[in-house]
Amino acid sequence: MNIKTICLFTVLSTLVSFLSAEEKGADIPLEAPAGWGGETIDLPPGFAPGMKLQGLEKIRFAPGMFKPESENFFSYVFVFRLGPEQDLSLKTVESEILVYYRGLAKAVGGEGIETGKFTLGLEKVKSSGRKGKKQIAVSASSGVLDWIEPFRTKKPQKLRLEIHTWKGKPGKFSYLFCCASPAAVEKPIWKEMRGVRVKFLKARPAAGSAESSAANWPSFRGKDAAGVADGQDLPDEWNAEKGQNIRWKKRIPGLAHSSPVIWGDRLFVTSAISSKADASFKPG
Repeated sequence: MNIKTICLFTVLSTLVSFLSAEEKGADIPLEAPAGWGGETIDLPPGFAPGMKLQGLEKIRFAPGMFKPESENFFSYVFVFRLGPEQDLSLKTVESEILVYYRGLAKAVGGEGIETGKFTLGLEKVKSSGRKGKKQIAVSASSGVLDWIEPFRTKKPQKLRLEIHTWKGKPGKFSYLFCCASPAAVEKPIWKEMRGVRVKFLKARPAAGSAESSAANWPSFRGKDAAGVADGQDLPDEWNAEKGQNIRWKKRIPGLAHSSPVIWGDRLFVTSAISSKADASFKPG
């Protein structure tokens, strides 16, 4: 296998991983102004495999992100969508973000960058996030990452970070949202990035379910093909017309007479479709 083949394989593998992450992150409501770029990657990323946080990262780059002469140089926002059991204490967030940027700098800038000298100090600040009807408690912190910007300048940079974290209810996703820029906080870019954050918080993505091993059965009908789970305390009666004990409904073609199977945030039901227009359900 020659160098060109290895490079092509690496590029294709990265592209497949990127496309897979993009597809998985389609439901993360990170909207930015027109002209902003973006991407979605898996966590931990390939450049920082030592990270303990696991999930997806969705990123939005400001125009001028990679132009040193721009006021928006290296200004962007990103959100980590994480599993429900992730540790989001201030100490852990500080450590994980440092691992992330050290890995990024080494992957982009090469071994010549002394990533061991990078420092980050986060301090808690009063959160601007508000509790809404879904009771999302937001923790906020800010700090400065002293590092070497590896993409364009290869020079020391003080990257200002504003980080907000929150957890959903048991079984729900947890989130970390970060605004990052070396620009002074009074510059217009900070107003734009904070606007993206406010919009994201209003979308209240904590309502999504986490696709964890605990949420998904290891086989289609569960352990031993039982297809049951104890302690669900489900209602004995329901009425689709009156909406009694109905959270969601969807018309399904055919007779749909199988027992529904819930697998994480997916629902499976078998429906029989007959060629006879007057077909009816026949038990047995």
